[in-house]
Amino acid sequence: MAPRRIVPQPRRHAVVAAASRVDLAKKVQVQVRETSALQEQAWRYFDLIGEVKASTWLMGNQLGKIRLYVATLPAGATEPVPVTDPKSGIPPALAAAAEAELARLRGPLGGQGELIRELCMNLDVAGEAYVVGRGARPAWTDARGVEYPEQAETWEVRSCSELESKGKNNTVVKSSPGDKGIKLDPDLDTVIRVWQRHPRWSELPDCHLFGALGECAALVTLHHQLLAESRSRHHAGVFTLPNELSSSGPLPAEQDDTDDEDDPLSRELHEAWIEPVDHSDSAGASAPTLLRGPAEFLTPAYVRWIESGRELGAQLDARIEGRVQRLARSLNMPVEYVMGHQLTTYANAEQTDDDLFADYMAPRAELIVDGITVGFLRPQLTDEANRFAVEDVARLFVWYDPGELVPEADQAALADCEVPAHVFAD
Repeated sequence: MAPRRIVPQPRRHAVVAAASRVDLAKKVQVQVRETSALQEQAWRYFDLIGEVKASTWLMGNQLGKIRLYVATLPAGATEPVPVTDPKSGIPPALAAAAEAELARLRGPLGGQGELIRELCMNLDVAGEAYVVGRGARPAWTDARGVEYPEQAETWEVRSCSELESKGKNNTVVKSSPGDKGIKLDPDLDTVIRVWQRHPRWSELPDCHLFGALGECAALVTLHHQLLAESRSRHHAGVFTLPNELSSSGPLPAEQDDTDDEDDPLSRELHEAWIEPVDHSDSAGASAPTLLRGPAEFLTPAYVRWIESGRELGAQLDARIEGRVQRLARSLNMPVEYVMGHQLTTYANAEQTDDDLFADYMAPRAELIVDGITVGFLRPQLTDEANRFAVEDVARLFVWYDPGELVPEADQAALADCEVPAHVFAD
């Protein structure tokens, strides 16, 4: 397969999407943006806060079930029509080329579903992502005689942290913080930036999580406080005994206290306390340890346990729960999915499923397919390999079929079982 150059997008088209080609031969700050402080914080809290991670993965995994296809909207039509449908009015040659181009856009592991899932997750956390295409490479041998095998074309979604522009013709893609990166070839590779446009500054990314970073910080702080209080109570405290109870006999006049290692009573008590910890079937796990001595020294004034840990705050759990509730109301996910259905009724849970798709997943899916349309499909169809007319290509766009995500319910089953009309596929 001969290497194919992917040219930059010639111009904007009818679909208004937050997506653009990156010209790898130039160094433009907005093309490959430096990861902002907000994005760094958002990724940190994605790794630290379970509710953020769970909702992000849920959205990505569910949206990865949609199927992409090329569509058009003929005059008078209210729903997108696949270009392969004769009713679309698209010439067969253009329709076939469009479907072939879209089929190229596949992740190395999970196909298009993988790309959609990772795009969705990056948009949820950082508000932007990059679709990186590495063109096919023939087998070659470097100056040292090292042979490199032929490489097929690959497409991957990369986070804003993984791309770095070091100057003209010097953009690298990294896989870890310490990775030096792989340099991209402007003649063979392409980078498409997809982002959720900020309503104030359209070139900057935006996402729900940015507005919840304060709650995330408070939640992490309260979590650390809970850990500190719990760890402070790992110490068993202090147990006081008068010297008169020491089984080692009366202390010499010159000795003011007893050495625990030499005191038989100390050793006996230590063994009595440690044995149940090491062996759960030990009698000491249920039976008390007997301590004998003069009655006057067995009073609470002499034999007592002093707690050394911090007192657990009675309101700490409530404060943490309050932060989680505010965080749940801020994320791109219904509150019930972040908090669990809890007191949600069956009818409300059914409506939540419908709302999850209509109010959360559908807008995200439309952003992704618009980005693929503007950043990938139309430039590919108008490049030197295809050369279709811009006005014909402008009639096409990438659309999605949510059939696996929101399957049509069986009406007989609905009548018998009253199951939701739209449910998630298993």
